[in-house]
Amino acid sequence: GKPHRPIYAACLDHLEGLEPHEILCIGDSLEHDIAGAGGMDMDAALVAGGIHAEELLTENGRRIEEAPLEALMAEHCARPRYVLPRFVW
Repeated sequence: GKPHRPIYAACLDHLEGLEPHEILCIGDSLEHDIAGAGGMDMDAALVAGGIHAEELLTENGRRIEEAPLEALMAEHCARPRYVLPRFVW
């Protein structure tokens, strides 16, 4: 599973013709989703309202706290290209 390369490699095989730099991985875990994407040279979007919500979001859940985000990214050696308070589709 994530963040190990085989799961991302299997996804790439399934998405024939796409290169890693053409893919955006979306997840709520810096340790798993975002680090795994980075290990494959894929861009990533962190959904801050997931498992890191208590640490990253203001009380109303609409704004991301910068200092805790920077600390968590350093702790997990993972840096997403985008950070979203929530993801709805």
